[in-house]
Amino acid sequence: MRKRQTNSLLNDWCKNQPGTHEALAFILDEKVGTLTAWLFKGYVPKAKVQKVSNITGIPVFDLIAEYNRKRGF
Repeated sequence: MRKRQTNSLLNDWCKNQPGTHEALAFILDEKVGTLTAWLFKGYVPKAKVQKVSNITGIPVFDLIAEYNRKRGF
């Protein structure tokens, strides 16, 4: 797996999963580049929060709070 770029809930989840970066993107039903962008930015876009929460088990509230904090809202 590639080095984590920014601390985030999704980065922590990825760190604890077996498999490659490509395998994790497949699990999340996203392109590898999309996952890489999310990991680099340190947040999941609001439009994908519910889907990522359902797959990872990370609470929606926490993902949205992280999004707002990283985006400066």
